[in-house]
Amino acid sequence: MKCRRSKSSKGARLRNRKAVAAGVMPAAPPGAGASAAELASSGNHSAVPPAELIIDGHTEGSIHYAGTVRVGPQGTITGEIHAQAIIVEGAINGDLHAAETVRILASARVLGNVQAPKVALMRGAQLRGRIMTHRLPAAETALDNYALEAMLAGAHQP
Repeated sequence: MKCRRSKSSKGARLRNRKAVAAGVMPAAPPGAGASAAELASSGNHSAVPPAELIIDGHTEGSIHYAGTVRVGPQGTITGEIHAQAIIVEGAINGDLHAAETVRILASARVLGNVQAPKVALMRGAQLRGRIMTHRLPAAETALDNYALEAMLAGAHQP
């Protein structure tokens, strides 16, 4: 007989509290109402916590998320996605805008432009649109031009 965790155990309540504190809705038990994916099925979505948002169903509207958005193999999205990182396994009809990376896996179908500093496109993935990359902002240095010239001049002296 397989051991199963109780939905009302102390550990389950603690996991649910941590998920709510992180801004991620815990999955509802079967027959207990809508899950997080069902609640976020249409319209404009915004979220602040930098957790991973997994979409494995049909969604319409733009998605703005501070963390990672993962579109699962059964996920279909009609609208733009703005996130820190985007991982696509399903179908997207809209533009992708990521602050760090976009990964389009082999089973993905994307109809739209991709904009991110780093873009990975696996063999077999379908992309119909443009890929636009830009550099991440460079960290500021404490050296100005005169200090840099003096340092380089000093390095070349015997």
